[in-house]
Amino acid sequence: MIEYLQTGAINLPSFFQPNSKAEVVPTADFLYALNGSSVAADDYLGSRPDSHIVADFEKIMSNCGDFHEDSGVSDIVECLNYLATRKDDYFTSETTSPTPSRLEGNPRLSSKVSQSPEDACNGPIRTYHTYWAGHATWRVELFIKAYLYSQNLACSRLWVWLDADVDPSALKTMLYHDPLFQRFRPLLDEGYITLKEWKLPFRIPLPRLSKALDPHTLYRPSNPTVTGEVPVADGVMQDASGMLWLLPQPLYKHVATPTQVSDLVRFVVLHLHGGVYLDMDVLLLRDLRPLLLLPQSPPTDPDAQPAWAEQWVEHAHDPGDYNTAVLSLPANSSLTSYLLRGGLRMGMNFHPRVLGRMMWKDGRNGELGMFHNAVFDPLVTNLRRRGTGKCTVPCHKNFESAFMGNVEEPGFEWSNYEGPPPEHAARLHAGEEEVATTNRTMENFFRGAFAYHIHNQWQKFPEKNSWMDVITRTQDGFFSGERTNAYGEVWRGPALEAYDRSTWGWNSGELRT
Repeated sequence: MIEYLQTGAINLPSFFQPNSKAEVVPTADFLYALNGSSVAADDYLGSRPDSHIVADFEKIMSNCGDFHEDSGVSDIVECLNYLATRKDDYFTSETTSPTPSRLEGNPRLSSKVSQSPEDACNGPIRTYHTYWAGHATWRVELFIKAYLYSQNLACSRLWVWLDADVDPSALKTMLYHDPLFQRFRPLLDEGYITLKEWKLPFRIPLPRLSKALDPHTLYRPSNPTVTGEVPVADGVMQDASGMLWLLPQPLYKHVATPTQVSDLVRFVVLHLHGGVYLDMDVLLLRDLRPLLLLPQSPPTDPDAQPAWAEQWVEHAHDPGDYNTAVLSLPANSSLTSYLLRGGLRMGMNFHPRVLGRMMWKDGRNGELGMFHNAVFDPLVTNLRRRGTGKCTVPCHKNFESAFMGNVEEPGFEWSNYEGPPPEHAARLHAGEEEVATTNRTMENFFRGAFAYHIHNQWQKFPEKNSWMDVITRTQDGFFSGERTNAYGEVWRGPALEAYDRSTWGWNSGELRT
């Protein structure tokens, strides 16, 4: 039997109802009470949005779009509040399923089951891309399990791009010889995950209309080559059929670091395949599908998808300050061609702020939407903006806090709680030597955000009772069949091993399950 270290949810009614008149001064006893023991509400997100549900980007950006210099932490709290409580406003034609029956013997498990790649998808399938170089670590495991835990698997495909330019045997090594990745082999066989070999293409196709839609690029046709191809611009070739090709290889030597490579990879794979790219240090919390569809009234192109990224760090100095840690782009489009051509023209520089400034100067930044930090990176504003107004739940002061059992400033962690204390608060006392911080549960982790950006932290491991420990144990419970995911679904895919916490530096007493 698994001994879970979380105790579920405190009820945070006032956080999600900013106009509440309740006012509670967080005393020491009260702060301990917030970390008391209760039952986890695993299915806190309710029913999963139907596969045809579309997010209204204008409403999200209007309610989560304050990029002014003087904005503080309070605006991200308001955005999270909107995302958590107003799905009826920003989801189009959302339908709700009947209240599910409960599985016998476990009142927390519903009869709903998670979908699989073999199930039919009522709409277009979206591909999720990520890039990795080297052997698999627990962070690769965290990314994959978060994807399986949160996404609509009938309508999603996960492609993990392994750098074969750095290691030609990367795919074979990961598939057959990587000790940690072997637990995911059954998922490959059933289509949950696909390993892809990343090698920079010798040439990349451009849409025929890209020349007409890219007036800022100088096309000066030269004499045909012996094969009938015509160089029409730096790095651009036109073949005998009139097809345009981008030739990035001569400049690839300028891409020196893994960060630069990953900056390039996302734009190439999205240009070729479309979908959404996510850095490996992005932890998915909610189903992204509503953000990856466009309204079709009437339906015209079911494969059409929106183009968006998130804003850079705490505020955008100009409309081109993008962060592409999470990036959605349509395949083979004028926009992706323009971005690839621009990065090549600037010496293979695909840094998002560089490309963003190029778009701004060329008047094309309106083609790539910009989401507020709260949507995918809710912690960053706590650290970089002025600490005005309310703080998020949890209220952390650094990126390490999610890995810590005892945060540096424990009095702030639940400082935004405004409702009455839980019923069991009176029996907890500040003088106790040990108080389990077990109200750290998924439902209280930046509620409303679609993802959480860990921001590297590659060498860190979760401490006992930390948020990351709670998140990984929640996943373990889901994949073992003892708990549901956040949408009340039971895992029905291949069995998955739990995290190997012995590699995290824990002692034997902390590893009890």
